[in-house]
Amino acid sequence: SSPSKMKQLNFTTQSGEHIVVAVHSIPEIDPVEESLNMVRAHLTVSPPVEISVNFFGSEDMELSQVEDWDQTAWKSLGEAVGQLDRCLSQISPEALRRYNLDDLKHVKYAVLKQFSFVEDPRHRSLAEKVLLEYETVEPIIHDLRHSLIHGNLGESTISLGNTIEFSDFDGCLISHTVNELAIVAASLLRFAKNPIDSLKQLVFGYHEIHELTEDEICVLPHLISMRLLSELLSLGDSDPRWDLLRTLSSIPSPALTNTLLTTCSMPTSTTLSPDTILNIRKSILNPTLGLAYNTPLHLTHGYMQYMYSSDGTQYLDMRNNVCHVGHCNPRIVKAAQRQMATLNTNTRYLHQNIAIYGQQLRKTLPEPLQVLFFVNSGSEANDLALRLAQAYTGHDDVISLEFCYHGTSSVLTQLNGPKYRGPKDKPSERCHFVTRPGRYRDCGDVDALVGEVGEVIDGIER
Repeated sequence: SSPSKMKQLNFTTQSGEHIVVAVHSIPEIDPVEESLNMVRAHLTVSPPVEISVNFFGSEDMELSQVEDWDQTAWKSLGEAVGQLDRCLSQISPEALRRYNLDDLKHVKYAVLKQFSFVEDPRHRSLAEKVLLEYETVEPIIHDLRHSLIHGNLGESTISLGNTIEFSDFDGCLISHTVNELAIVAASLLRFAKNPIDSLKQLVFGYHEIHELTEDEICVLPHLISMRLLSELLSLGDSDPRWDLLRTLSSIPSPALTNTLLTTCSMPTSTTLSPDTILNIRKSILNPTLGLAYNTPLHLTHGYMQYMYSSDGTQYLDMRNNVCHVGHCNPRIVKAAQRQMATLNTNTRYLHQNIAIYGQQLRKTLPEPLQVLFFVNSGSEANDLALRLAQAYTGHDDVISLEFCYHGTSSVLTQLNGPKYRGPKDKPSERCHFVTRPGRYRDCGDVDALVGEVGEVIDGIER
């Protein structure tokens, strides 16, 4: 505490008499230091770590000296960190609810501050991917529980011997509880021969002692990657931990989340078996909504050009007709989250995003196309296109390919090929079907196909 200071107080009595009083002020106490002393005292009374780790050897050593980080070691480390956080959660000195730029809560700002300094294009692309994916879970992060954490557990603050010991509590602060685990993982997974298996054991050990929530596990991979990225941006392009970050980022977030949830015996997004899902579908969905393949694929999630089944098989998606920009594209997810959190309505009202998006879209079109309609589906788009063509030409005849699919509206169903019409759906008398070209069967001469279309047009005009 600082030394006492002389303070002068001035008073004026009711009779007008002026009095000056000199007093010694109370010594000033640093509330942060006082709180840290409270933490140290609490840890002295309630030591957080009593875990035997004999497989490390009996002598104290630095983490970098450990050569046999087996999975039992990672689980024990998780248990130790869990014990520490459970102990720290019993106190919450308000003075440690302080702003700290190193707090993982503010990692996005630390990354953005240094992002422009990444020179290697591969690292820059990876950094952008990590940042975009982190932004998709930001709404969840803001609502996570808080508690007192060490805040800087890593190679310099963890020592190993017969027990795991933590040191340097001067930086502890109140932050999101799961940040502790993310910081440990980001710092130490570089020692792992198999980072994913080691992460599973680290999380499992922690969860057994200090239970994690589903949301905390959901955001944990993103927090680890962002912590790693923030450190790498200040260390340069040559740091070998870029490979670790690339390994972590190569696994789609839903897949890694489900892996960690399963490890912790928590429900995942794939709790229903394929047979159960199939039975439910049969009871609630119209049978015309069929399934692809004799043995339907049980897909659980997707990322960009890939889709993933419940057994972990990765499929290159070459036939999905909806996700033109890829599955779970971070840019699209972020934009959709932002707009849904702002306003979700139709085009009958003024909103700048409709005008701005329309201008940007129009720039991608050839000069004659300048007017836009916003629609919700392919069926709606094709139905509108048909109406516009009929209004412009004054005719109702349509030329369609024999195996085509245009949509599910009553008008479009009449223009679909036989494969996409129901047993009672009749083709329109004004629809003229021509041979579908195909390079994997004998489709005849191209000139013959063009001639076929020409003959149909001649017939219509007659």
